[in-house]
Amino acid sequence: MKMISRPLRRFRCLAVLSGLLISPSSLTAQQEVGFIEDFALAENRTEALKQLIQGTEDYYYYHALHFQNERQVKELDRILGEWKKHFLRSSY
Repeated sequence: MKMISRPLRRFRCLAVLSGLLISPSSLTAQQEVGFIEDFALAENRTEALKQLIQGTEDYYYYHALHFQNERQVKELDRILGEWKKHFLRSSY
């Protein structure tokens, strides 16, 4: 049986432990799907939009994007007006 020096054993142990500590967090990050993915991949984007909180900047942004994609000009104009009223310094 081959003897491994003490510093080498410590290094291997630290490498294994650090791998165990890093892996779960990176797996969790890969499993989380944000709203942008939900919206982009949704078969029914109207349903996906119901996840957003009315009055937030994300609410106005994604509704405006949806209305633009659906060519709903009246709804787009309405939501842009509301957005501008609620967020004067927004970069829309």
